[in-house]
Amino acid sequence: QIAIKLETTFNLRQMATVAGTLVACDGRSTFATAMLVLDAKCSVISDQLWLRNRQPLSVIGLGDLLPLRTELLRGKVITKIVIPLNVKLAFETVARTPADKPIVCAAVAQWPSGRTRLALGGWGRSPVLAMDGSESGGVEEAAKNAFHEAGDEWASAEYRSEVAAVLAKRCLEKLES
Repeated sequence: QIAIKLETTFNLRQMATVAGTLVACDGRSTFATAMLVLDAKCSVISDQLWLRNRQPLSVIGLGDLLPLRTELLRGKVITKIVIPLNVKLAFETVARTPADKPIVCAAVAQWPSGRTRLALGGWGRSPVLAMDGSESGGVEEAAKNAFHEAGDEWASAEYRSEVAAVLAKRCLEKLES
């Protein structure tokens, strides 16, 4: 819920669509980070097929879609986004102010089987999936490695990688408590 509230203002949240928010996001999107860690799947259809028979052209994972969304979505429409319901999610963020876009945000999702995913946001063109494994070990190292070159005008890469590791650990602790 906090990832949604941090994404944009109340009025814009009432007008926006989930698909539109994901297509227009950047690396500082808290909502896209949360959806990425949940392993969201997007049903995409071409505009010509939509008019004829409404059959899905393809289902694309958000992790595959985000980096190439301009190319993959040209002449296409996202018709459905599916997220799993049996997942625990934890989200943490660090920003200049409590309501600002994140300098670093981390989301960890854990399935009943033990599958654990870590996504990080706060930098770049889209959030990144830092880890997808069968257990939670190595979350801090994965966070550090994912942001080892994540420097820009808002924060250095060293700062971001250290903060990402701390936030990933906090998320994991939330899920285990």
